[in-house]
Amino acid sequence: MSNKQQLEKNLQLSEKLMQYLADNPSDSPTDKLGSVSFVVFTKNDNTLNEANLKLIDSLHEEGKKVVKAIQTLDKKAPWQFLQA
Repeated sequence: MSNKQQLEKNLQLSEKLMQYLADNPSDSPTDKLGSVSFVVFTKNDNTLNEANLKLIDSLHEEGKKVVKAIQTLDKKAPWQFLQA
């Protein structure tokens, strides 16, 4: 996957995540963790997910706190948040 493809897919998925967090602010892990970098993981693109795992490593090297935002199939809870 090219960097451009990864960026485009991450932007689309991040838009969905940000809309969810705007609509459901109490579900945001930032209340507990403070300032974090979100890295998104999709329910149906393993290639993107593998590329994003590498992104987490680079963010850790920069000393950033990272939260994995994992898209789920559950309509009531469409995102799962795990500290990476």
